Amino acid sequence: MSPIYGKEAKWLLLAEIIEHYKLQGMTHFYFYIFHIDEYSSAMLNDYVRTGEVEVTYLQERNDRELLHWQMVAFRDCTLRSRFESKWSLFSDIDERLLMTKYPGTILDYLKEVNDPKIAGVQYRQQWIMKTEFMPDKYEGDKQIDEWSPTLRWHNSSVFGPPGHTVKCIIMPEKVFAMWTHRPTMIFPGFYVHELTPEEGIIRHYRDLQMWNWGKTWLKEIVAMGPMSRTDYPAKYQKPLIDAVKRRTKYVYEHYSLREQ
Repeated sequence: MSPIYGKEAKWLLLAEIIEHYKLQGMTHFYFYIFHIDEYSSAMLNDYVRTGEVEVTYLQERNDRELLHWQMVAFRDCTLRSRFESKWSLFSDIDERLLMTKYPGTILDYLKEVNDPKIAGVQYRQQWIMKTEFMPDKYEGDKQIDEWSPTLRWHNSSVFGPPGHTVKCIIMPEKVFAMWTHRPTMIFPGFYVHELTPEEGIIRHYRDLQMWNWGKTWLKEIVAMGPMSRTDYPAKYQKPLIDAVKRRTKYVYEHYSLREQ
């Protein structure tokens, strides 16, 4: 996962992104932290407790622009996961990679990739307009139903054109270095397969306020085509929300802030 930073509470975003990818067949997660509040950190640490997550903290003494930490994290994760994972998916916590017309999960699809020259698969993006910041604290199951991004936001763009802000799942032993959107260096003889939207997409719950994105970039997205209402796949929605509710209830029902 891309480096975490910023003042918005992350606890619900973290629970939903991890449980989403678990439903898609993922088994282990590498998180990189530039800044996280203690309340959200409790959620992440519970996944560390169960052995599903490894956390790397990016030290501020090696300071750089926030977006440049992505290159550090992605290149480190390419090396860290090499020979540990056959496939590694690179994502932000507001992105949900999914198959579309393909009937199975991401893992089901990857198991059917049999071209030995393929080093990765590439997904095109659809932007879902996220118009509010997430709640600061957990308040129960009703709040999860109201605020989980996959349930709350539906106003959606068309798919970005080929190569535009894509994300990839790679085979780390075939890729030398990753950038935010695609490999920058692939070992000779390999290539990345580009999925069509009929095969798979990214549902990106893009906050309009962060980095002034709504004023800076939204007009470019709207120019690509008309907006429409879309939904997270119904077959995964209930299992996802049920899993998020179980985890948030376990972590926060008896949570107390540590004494300073």
